[in-house]
Amino acid sequence: MNIAKEPLSFKLFKAYRKLRTLPKLPFKDKSLTQDNYLTMHYIFEHPGITQAELADINQKDRNVIGKLIDKLETKKLVRRERGKLDRRSFCLYLTDAGAAAVKKYRAAVARMEKKRISRLSEEEQKIFLALLEKITEGTDE
Repeated sequence: MNIAKEPLSFKLFKAYRKLRTLPKLPFKDKSLTQDNYLTMHYIFEHPGITQAELADINQKDRNVIGKLIDKLETKKLVRRERGKLDRRSFCLYLTDAGAAAVKKYRAAVARMEKKRISRLSEEEQKIFLALLEKITEGTDE
């Protein structure tokens, strides 16, 4: 197969799969899954994000995110609060235990991601990240 003729979406999917497998490694104790961690990390970085916003960012159905948050809430890692402006929405926050879990795994995940992109020069890494931002920003309309 001629790699140069592969569709962009296929190349991005292959890169995604390689990068996505990296964060699984530190979660050997099974107290958290990769999806748990990634969701909690995003809440850590964006306290007060709504479930709807989180579903849109993750490109997952709102019910799927709701069930994931239910599990994290049961583990006392995440808490929901009714939205102040929109009482139908829920804002998400990490508990102290949730924040501690993110901090525990954050460095290990960052090291693994850094190792994966270390094949690129510093300049290539900057360009790569800037291009990913450009590709993923905005709407597809």
